[in-house]
Amino acid sequence: MATIKAMYGCQSCGLDKVKVELEGRSADESIEQFVDRFAHYAGSDHLVRSPICNAGKVDLYMPVTKNGIGFAGEPLTSQEMADMAARHNIPKAH
Repeated sequence: MATIKAMYGCQSCGLDKVKVELEGRSADESIEQFVDRFAHYAGSDHLVRSPICNAGKVDLYMPVTKNGIGFAGEPLTSQEMADMAARHNIPKAH
């Protein structure tokens, strides 16, 4: 299975956009299952990098490709991201 590059951060200890590689989402894996797996992976990595932090949560940054969320593949263009946001009524960032 292909690996993907993702990031996580922790507001409590200051880790910001830590880059990690993990297995991409498989075709039979739901988004929820992928997010749970990524959260566990990021939490374990966070514990190693910042063992005294007890925040209990991290912010996850996962790729959105032409194949979908968490899948390996070609990244979306800015226009494709804008179109997706419009379809899902996601407000523009300021």
